[in-house]
Amino acid sequence: MLDWKDIGIANLPGLISLIAGLLMWVTSLPPVRKLNFELFFYTHQLYVIFVVFLALHVGDFIFTMAAGGIFIFILDRFLR
Repeated sequence: MLDWKDIGIANLPGLISLIAGLLMWVTSLPPVRKLNFELFFYTHQLYVIFVVFLALHVGDFIFTMAAGGIFIFILDRFLR
């Protein structure tokens, strides 16, 4: 489970990405978001960790399928 493989799918980066994604999802639920907006806002900055470890989890070939959308998102973040 904790092997970090260079070839294929590595489980540890996938687990880290999953935890970051779940934290973002739980804090985006209406009760949490309405009562504690700062928690919602700061946990959603975990998108960087989510994307980096997702790339390490799935590998180069599969990540290139999402790279265009991620590039447009990053461009939007810098232009705002």
